[in-house]
Amino acid sequence: MRTYSKATQAALDLAKRNLADLQKAAWISINQFGYPAQEVIVICAELSTEWSKLILELNPSADKAAAEIIAQGMTPITIMCTTINDLSDYLVDTPLDVGFPPPPAEQGRAHLLMLTAGGHCTWIHILPRSYQSQLS
Repeated sequence: MRTYSKATQAALDLAKRNLADLQKAAWISINQFGYPAQEVIVICAELSTEWSKLILELNPSADKAAAEIIAQGMTPITIMCTTINDLSDYLVDTPLDVGFPPPPAEQGRAHLLMLTAGGHCTWIHILPRSYQSQLS
């Protein structure tokens, strides 16, 4: 069994809990917006962390429901999509090190960037899927 750092394991657990939504976001980017899978980056980020400024630059409406979720004692997250080129433009201004995505492991997989507390980032690959394909 492979062991991961505590931060990486937390990111993987967050990805597993939200996998259906993450896969759907990738599917929509590819099939409805026409982006090539290898250029799509799905971002799953915890709000109210070191990533808040970057998240709000990418998605200004991300914090609308965050206050209510925090009041319930939970950590709000946001799921959004962008492309490698667009993300690169935003990363120029952030002091946090995200790096660049590794090449996709398999044809048709999209990049998933997990941004979690402590300034941690984890790159993963996911298979884009619609909700309909997950039901079959």
